[in-house]
Amino acid sequence: MRVRRSRDDGFTMMEVVVALALISAMMAALGTYFAASVRTSRYQSQIQTATRLAQAGMESARGFGGPTLLVGRAQCGSCLNLSVFDTYGYLSNTTRWDAPVSGVSPTVPIPDTQDLALTANKVKYYRYFLVGRCWQPRAGGTCGTDPAQPVQMVRLVVAITWTSSDCKYATCIRAATSLFSAEPADPVFSQ
Repeated sequence: MRVRRSRDDGFTMMEVVVALALISAMMAALGTYFAASVRTSRYQSQIQTATRLAQAGMESARGFGGPTLLVGRAQCGSCLNLSVFDTYGYLSNTTRWDAPVSGVSPTVPIPDTQDLALTANKVKYYRYFLVGRCWQPRAGGTCGTDPAQPVQMVRLVVAITWTSSDCKYATCIRAATSLFSAEPADPVFSQ
């Protein structure tokens, strides 16, 4: 004879174990998703802060203009290799002007002598002002290292670095760049 269960007998032990296993699996998945979301949010916040710091550095330098950016700097053949901070090769077609001039304060800090450390949200960021000179044809075009070209330009790269496990080799980099005329007056390009 079969025993009939009444409606208020509750759950069997097996049903409880299965329900707990399902709830545990769902909570583990949600916990992993939540942890990944928090990590991604933190990294995105760091990128936004670095971008803001790079743009602020660029805006402060923009007020000086091209010729003034070279004050306190000299051409260097053996400058500190900061190509890792110039991830897109902005300075590859320029002559670097990141060597200090003794007795003259540079308009923007020299990277190998004055790394500017900035802290935001308990993260330490470093700002580097990299300066290079290049020349363009009068008709415009690519800026290069040929001083025979008539239009002198100054390329400024403001690079921000910080340490995070979310980046390759644990070093994150963001940069802003701009090209300025090296002449006191703006160049006139022929059409």
